[in-house]
Amino acid sequence: MQLDFRNINTLWSSVIVETLSRLGLTTAVICPGSRSTPLTLAFARHPHIETIPILDERSAAFLL
Repeated sequence: MQLDFRNINTLWSSVIVETLSRLGLTTAVICPGSRSTPLTLAFARHPHIETIPILDERSAAFLL
């Protein structure tokens, strides 16, 4: 995965997602919002992690 150096939030999000992938994460349930946008984009761009977007975080816990 290519790291995103545009700003510090996107950089750290890319590092976190890559680390989770290397530790074996294959699926991520994401609840996009303005404050979590860098993390959401990093998950969505990662080629080895399936992302499942859920609009309401209160119901996301019951998905899997």
